[in-house]
Amino acid sequence: MAIMHALPDVYGMVKLVKWEVFSGRDFADRAVPPNRRHLALRQPVDDLDGVLERTSHALGTTVEAHLVDLAPFGRVRSPGVWTPDGALI
Repeated sequence: MAIMHALPDVYGMVKLVKWEVFSGRDFADRAVPPNRRHLALRQPVDDLDGVLERTSHALGTTVEAHLVDLAPFGRVRSPGVWTPDGALI
């Protein structure tokens, strides 16, 4: 399970939980950049180039952003990063 808070005083969180007792359709093959639908969670950042540079350095690989059309924002840069254990963030 993972919990994410945007800011210390912001009320709201995202919990990612894997439940073994439910069955359903597997959409894992669609959860890859530049996914533009409900299979992606996005967090805006002020300095995307800086985030990509630090992430690339930490992972030892180049992390790039894809240009996507994302309503209602228009054309945005959206990266997808795989962790060493294979999780997409």
